[in-house]
Amino acid sequence: MATRKKAAGKAVEVVEEVIKVEKAPVMYVGPTIHQIGVINNIIYTEIPETVAKAIERIPAIKALFIPVDEFPEAEKSIREESGYYWSAYKATVKYLETLKRR
Repeated sequence: MATRKKAAGKAVEVVEEVIKVEKAPVMYVGPTIHQIGVINNIIYTEIPETVAKAIERIPAIKALFIPVDEFPEAEKSIREESGYYWSAYKATVKYLETLKRR
């Protein structure tokens, strides 16, 4: 919801719900990682807290939580094994392999 306020004689729109914009649903396009509770191609209302420790170890995981409208681009990158999302996916797979060794 937006409200209008006067500032320097001009109408300025002030957005009150900035927090909700930041917490828009995200889709996880990386490999399923049961140890931290994330599943491939699932839409989350926000990045799960269980992912925070994993992000500290491998920041690429955060790049795989994307706005839903970016899914076609990310899916293509991963399918064609090239580009930004593919690099993040590979790094996450490598991290997953270290989890399985424990």
